[in-house]
This record gives sequence, structure tokens and C-alpha cells, in this order.
Amino acid sequence: MEDMSTTSRVLAPSGDPSAISMRQQPPPPIYITYGPSPTPPPLPPLSSSELFIRAPPPLSHPCEDLLSGREDYINTCVPLYQASFNGDWEAAKIILNKRLELVRYSITHNFDTALHIATAAQHTKFVEALVELMEAKDLELQNIHGNTALCFAASAGNMEMIKIMVSKNRRLLTIPGAQGMMPLYMAALVGNHDSVNYLYDDSDKMTGDFWVHRNRVWVLIKCIEADLFDIALKIVVDRPEVVPNVGVLLALAQKRHAFDDMKPNVFQGIVKSIDVKLGVTEARREAMKLVRLILKNIMRMRKKFVDELLRGPHDTMMKNGKAVPDMKDGKRMYSSRILFVAVEMGNTNFVIELISQYPELIWELNDNNQSIFHVAVSHRQERIYNLLYDIGSMKDMITRLEDPEGNNMLHLVGKKAEKNQLQNVSGVAFQMQRELLWFKVNMFLLASVLGCLPYFFLEFLFSFRC
Repeated sequence: MEDMSTTSRVLAPSGDPSAISMRQQPPPPIYITYGPSPTPPPLPPLSSSELFIRAPPPLSHPCEDLLSGREDYINTCVPLYQASFNGDWEAAKIILNKRLELVRYSITHNFDTALHIATAAQHTKFVEALVELMEAKDLELQNIHGNTALCFAASAGNMEMIKIMVSKNRRLLTIPGAQGMMPLYMAALVGNHDSVNYLYDDSDKMTGDFWVHRNRVWVLIKCIEADLFDIALKIVVDRPEVVPNVGVLLALAQKRHAFDDMKPNVFQGIVKSIDVKLGVTEARREAMKLVRLILKNIMRMRKKFVDELLRGPHDTMMKNGKAVPDMKDGKRMYSSRILFVAVEMGNTNFVIELISQYPELIWELNDNNQSIFHVAVSHRQERIYNLLYDIGSMKDMITRLEDPEGNNMLHLVGKKAEKNQLQNVSGVAFQMQRELLWFKVNMFLLASVLGCLPYFFLEFLFSFRC
């Protein structure tokens, strides 16, 4: 029997919408209930061009006979629940030796079986012993939310329990749970590399009755968000059709830390060609491979489709209870442009790779008539702003661009940083020091670009300590 001292609350906040709130003491013996199910995380938005997801299969619920009779409920459900919850296999075995069919019965009003309860409570030895008594079909039973016990194991990232169940019944891999989420997707939500890798390899490249384009894309996005780049790379190689998706590109654009160790050595000749050499560390190699493969696959598509993909979805606003396009001066607003999201995040190497595939993006302007360099200045992203040096004579036109408020890059340099841009700098004095250093460096950069400040002024500017 396993020790219960470490199991006070077992839930999968980002994986299982029916996550179970557990207490140290079992619930009162009359009613076995759960708290309200937390709202599951929103699933990635998908374009209208993506394939229709087929209807889920009818739920396979366990037998409910024990729930209707009070005597059976009190004398059988409650003791079996307590044994499963506490991982007390000896107590459970006494009950099951008398009535083995109870492995197929609901023992809670959420239609959970003993296997659901033991899995949620993370009692691996109990689960192993219980599965040995069960037929393969019994493992397919679903609770009121549609989750099999494997969904619980996947949500917890518990490799041992996953292997125990899958070795008994491989069909579990293709049975969707709540909201049509597959066990692999639930494991990706938790971000446990070993369990995701195991489930993906055993999924036959995400094939089966209920694997469709939509939930394959979900898995890819979650792998990127969880930094499981080697698995994401396998998915892109095995399933290249999942690549052209706004959610995939947005996930990559926001992963600045995944590329932080890669320093750009060359960034020049951007209109004709770009030769970027990246000092790639072993830890980040898969991330860079993934970005390049995805962008190359997208580049082969029709230009109109690529433009729409990189532009991202249009903004919406609520009007009379309905979502309608957000308009400005008669034009739709697009605040999720892939390039500008990456710039705001300071994802320099993603920006370089994107522009190397699509050089015309260097001229791209956002809804405020700002280039990527204006946005980099506004968000204090020095590394991206410094690329201005390497684009040749084009910098003269870019630096003189003004937004609708009449601000050029020089004006933006002097603007106060937003609070969230200084959140990682502790103390007012250090924040002021960073702001002063930012201003000096950028005055120097802009002076070099524009040739607008004499040398003696620059010398005066840098005579102050910061």
C-alpha cells in the first residue's frame, strides 16, 4: 500500500477539465461529490479552412447500479472509493474478491470507477494491481466528462501509469476525453517530455478514428509552448499539413527564451539575400531547426495565403452581444501580426529567420504606421533595434517614418517605458539607471544613423555616469 502523506490534492489544471479536488480525509460516507470542475484552458483558434472535427463517439459509461440503491451505495461504493483514494490495495482486494464486476461500476456520481479514483490520487501500485484484474475493455470506461483513466494519467504526466494502461489496451490512445481532447494533448498541456514522447511514438503519428487535423494542430502548439521542440519537430516532419497555422506561428513568435543563446553574427543585404549564421547551442538546436522547417514549408505556399497567415486574425470587439471586426478609419485592425508579436517579445532570432525567408517584411508597417524598429524602440528591445545598422541605406527612410501622432523613432526613444517593461529591474534607482542608459545608447545609435548630432554633443552626452 502506498503512503498517502504526499497526496493532498491531485488535479490537472491545464489538462483535465474534470480534475478532482482531493482532501486528506475522505468525503462524508453518504455523498461522494466533487467541487465544481475548473474551466479547461481555451483551445487554440483555428481558421475556417481547417478540417471539420468529427463527432466524438458515444460515451462508454460504467454501470450505475450501485448509485441507485442507498444500501449498496453506502456498503460498497464508499468503502471501495476510500480504498482507491487512499491506495489501500488490501482493503480493495477484499471487496473485489467478493464482486470482481465492481471494476466496471461507477462509485461516484461523476461516474468514476475505482481506476479513475486511484489514478487521480497517483497510486501507481494500486493501479497496476487493479489493471491486472480488469479486462482490456474495462479501461475504456469514461466518467461523466468523457475521460478515461488514461486521461487522468496523461494529465498528471505519470509515465508508469500511462505504460500500465497502454500496454493493456492500446485503443485508449485514440479515445478522446473532455472537449475532444486526446490523451496526448492532455500530456502536452502538462509539458512532461517523457510522457508526451511516449504517447506520440505510440500514437502511430497521430492516426486513428478520432485523430483529425484540428487536434493534431493543438498538440503541436502545446509542444511548442512547453518547449518540447524535439517532439514538435517530429510532428512537423511526420505531419507537414499542420504547419500553416496562425497559432503555431504565434507560439513560436512568443518563445524568446528558446532562442536567447543564439547570437546573430551577420544581418546584411536584406533585400537581395540574407546570410545569417547562428551560434547554436545544443540545448536550442531543435528549436532553430523547427523554426526553419516551418518557415520553409510555408514559403512554398501561395503568396496570398502566406500574407494572410503572417497577418494573423483580425481584432474583434463585442457589439450587441456579437463579436464584430474592430475597425479604425474604415480598416480592420490586426494586432496579432506574427512579425510584430516577435518584435514586442524581443525574439530577435525568430525575426531574423522570418525576414530571411520573406525579405519584404522589412517594410511591413503595423496598424499605427510603425516599422519593426519603431516597435522595438517602444518596447525597449535593443537587440532588434540594433539590426537597424545592418540594413544599409533603407534605414534613412525607416527612421524618418512618423506614426499617426507624429512620433518618429527619436521621439519614441525619449518616451517613458511602460511599467511591465521594467518589471524585471528591481528598485527605482536601478530602473532610472536603465532608462538613462537606454536613452544614451539610442541617442548614439540614432545620431549615427541620422547624422544629426555633432561629435562634441555625443561626447557631452556620454560624460555623465549611469
